[in-house]
Amino acid sequence: MSLTKGYRSEEGSLEGYLNKLIVETSPIDNIFSIHKPIMLGTNAFFGLEAHLQTPIETLAIALLSKLFTNYRLLVVDSFQLMGAKTQEEKDYVNRSVGKLEGELEVFSKAFGLDFEVVRCSQFFSSSEYNELFEATKAAIMSSPELVELAQKTIPAGVEDKTDISFTAHEVATTFYMRMYKKTLFKVGQGREKLYDEITSKIDFGVEVMFAYMMPFYALGIPPKEITPYNPKSGVKDGGKRIIIGGKNFSGLYDDISHALLSGPYAAQVSLAHLALAACEAGLKAGTVRMDDAQRASAPPSGKIGEQLLTGVFQGIIRAYEIAKLDGRLSRFSG
Repeated sequence: MSLTKGYRSEEGSLEGYLNKLIVETSPIDNIFSIHKPIMLGTNAFFGLEAHLQTPIETLAIALLSKLFTNYRLLVVDSFQLMGAKTQEEKDYVNRSVGKLEGELEVFSKAFGLDFEVVRCSQFFSSSEYNELFEATKAAIMSSPELVELAQKTIPAGVEDKTDISFTAHEVATTFYMRMYKKTLFKVGQGREKLYDEITSKIDFGVEVMFAYMMPFYALGIPPKEITPYNPKSGVKDGGKRIIIGGKNFSGLYDDISHALLSGPYAAQVSLAHLALAACEAGLKAGTVRMDDAQRASAPPSGKIGEQLLTGVFQGIIRAYEIAKLDGRLSRFSG
């Protein structure tokens, strides 16, 4: 079964492949759906955690920058520090931020991406944010409906189930990005809809729109949706994740090939869409060859294996390695 209609078909463009990665959009009042092209020419942000290992699906988050005029990747380090119970866990977060920013820089060079990286810690202590947080918390507490919704979002590790501070921070962060960074769209996973519903019911005089990225799944186990940027997501259930920037290219091949071919089909399809978008972006950036891009999108003769392997290895991993090597050579020559 072919995952595409051909490399230069109606869908065979970077925008076409990227639109596959966005599965739903909605205005703040959720009354009607909007078409994806409305995103073009607007500002957006995507919040993600920092980890010492970067899963391949993180690239999908970065590639979405091609759909927006201004795109920010918001590293939610302050939220991670809220959940850190030991100094070791706090040190992990602080080390991970720099590691993630380095990987995102390689993505930018490999695929010609333009985005700004912002950390929550850069504004969490500001008077503007603190005022917005208190106003958000008060708005939630004044509504039994919002309190009930907020309690459904409280993380499992929070002992006091009446403490809505974490949820208020989630919502206040969205409003801060809208009001002070002018980001019309909040892009995220479908599991964030509860937070977004609370946001949509608070009237701060601004409009926020939401877009949701297609789900990704762990490899090697029955379909189980994962958190794209968290390398541990899906692993405890026996699933496999592909980590970017680990071993060298040749050392990755056997392990990754086995994982990709093990399925499930849902995971293969989502990774194929990611690989096709990467191929097109890398082709424009000069890190992916035309013949590789064509082989990644050509209808396979049998199962989707060859198409998928080409897309992942040549469209993502090889392009990544080229950009990373170029960065090292540039620093050395400088």
